Amino acid sequence: MSSLKSGSVSVPRSAAAGVLGVFAMAAVFVVDLVTPLGYLDGILYTIPVLLGLWVPGARYALTVASAATILIVIDVMLSTSGSVPLTVVVDRVGAIAILWGIAAAVAWRKRRDAVIEHLSAIVKSSDDAILGTTLDGVVSSFNAGAERLFGLPAAEVIGRRVEELLPHAARDAERFLARIRDGETLEHVEMRRVRRDGSEIWVSLRVSPVRDQDGRITGVSTIAHDISRRKAAEERLALVLRNAPVLLLRLDAEGRITFAEGQPLAALGTAAGDWVGKPAVALFGEEEWVVEQTRRVFLGEGFTAGGKAAGRWWENHYVPLRGPGGAVTGAVAVSIDVTERKEAEEKLVRQEALARLGTMAAVVAHEVKNPLAGIGGAIQVLRDRLPARAADREILTEVLGRLKGLNALVQDLLDFARPRAPRFARVALGTALRETAALLAADPAFSGLAVEIEGPDVTLVGDADFLRDVFHNLLLNGAQAAGGKGPLRVTIEEGRERCRVTVRDPGPGIPADLADKVFEPFFTTKHRGTGLGLSIARRLVEAHGGTLTLTSVSGSGTAAVVELPVVGP
Repeated sequence: MSSLKSGSVSVPRSAAAGVLGVFAMAAVFVVDLVTPLGYLDGILYTIPVLLGLWVPGARYALTVASAATILIVIDVMLSTSGSVPLTVVVDRVGAIAILWGIAAAVAWRKRRDAVIEHLSAIVKSSDDAILGTTLDGVVSSFNAGAERLFGLPAAEVIGRRVEELLPHAARDAERFLARIRDGETLEHVEMRRVRRDGSEIWVSLRVSPVRDQDGRITGVSTIAHDISRRKAAEERLALVLRNAPVLLLRLDAEGRITFAEGQPLAALGTAAGDWVGKPAVALFGEEEWVVEQTRRVFLGEGFTAGGKAAGRWWENHYVPLRGPGGAVTGAVAVSIDVTERKEAEEKLVRQEALARLGTMAAVVAHEVKNPLAGIGGAIQVLRDRLPARAADREILTEVLGRLKGLNALVQDLLDFARPRAPRFARVALGTALRETAALLAADPAFSGLAVEIEGPDVTLVGDADFLRDVFHNLLLNGAQAAGGKGPLRVTIEEGRERCRVTVRDPGPGIPADLADKVFEPFFTTKHRGTGLGLSIARRLVEAHGGTLTLTSVSGSGTAAVVELPVVGP
């Protein structure tokens, strides 16, 4: 506030004006008593009223007018001893009217100035950037918030065109100005801006037309709010959602997906934007459990359930969304890909079952193997005592053959029950495969078998005997599926940390209802066999830290895929 100084005393100008107004009113009253001036009295009383222009608040002028009115009435009563002449009444009433007209004008002016000062203080102190431009894009005002936000001083900005200051925003500015000229107000326009120092900020703009008293558009008002922190948080959240091992879904009241984000979308071979507007059942396919769980959540139930879809196991958490009246207006679902956990659980159950079966098999094999060897030896002695052309000699030879097969079964049981620990060394994978294929071709039943081996001769760390047993089992299964002819195609693929061996046969494939059972111990579709071959092969591969899987389409053959670490488990 400005002030008047006198020596060491500082008096505010508004207070001085107030004091001066009081003295002026007293002086006018004295003059009016001494020399009645009629209209001039009222005009003289306007002097202290006009001093209200320098006194804060609108009440001062009205208070002075009230006091002056009282003084005028007192003056009339003191200056006349009898009845008051009509001319005096008219003069004084006219003077009071002039006085109050001027006082009302001063009060209106003070109220308007107060409003303008208040608005100006709001603009100056606002943390948001507030700037005004002409319809041609010339900056006419630029508050302190704009200086902080854009990193430009007001003195450098005012009078210049927006595109000169923000060349990267030239197109946006021209487009906005065109829409403002048409009377449009732009709300919540989010844009990225580059400051003078090269840093980037996100702003939310409200761009509106400025109108004069006649409603004509004379300029543009822009309020820019810094939303950089919010945008950074949104980007971090989006990054988390895109890479989190969960799938987050939001459904509307019709069961359509309005939001879908999460890493599992990649496992489904899709992107988030592909599913917006589509029904939830379309994401996982027409699985019965998907339809049933969607129905339950829209009945208002929150629950956790799961199922298998698209070759993966899912654990789903559902929460219904309700409107003000309590009606279900949508739902949120969080789906977690638990395939690895499910496979680990199944592997643990399988290992426990194998351990129990192994104990039983060891007991059976131990009780059978020794008597079997004795029986075989006795029958061989009896056969050798018979003449070469004796009819019973052929029968005993057949019995010995059956005993040999039974002994192989017992040996499989022993291998299954008490597998030895692997002995790791460097193994040439291609060489092991070719040796195994040659051994299989030496069997008269597969003398015409064609085996094609392609790929590099990868050297890895493993147990050569175990790997030969694995490949012998896979090649034998493929040869039997192909009717002993083939061709069997074996491919070796080398990776940085793992290598893959794929054995393909042209056989009839595995029926879909049996695909989950082929690795179970003692399960077989052959007339003769133990049903332990694939179970033992998988165990040997897992002992190397690898995996053995089968993919098959009924009528189109089977592919056995072995993945092994290059450097061992």
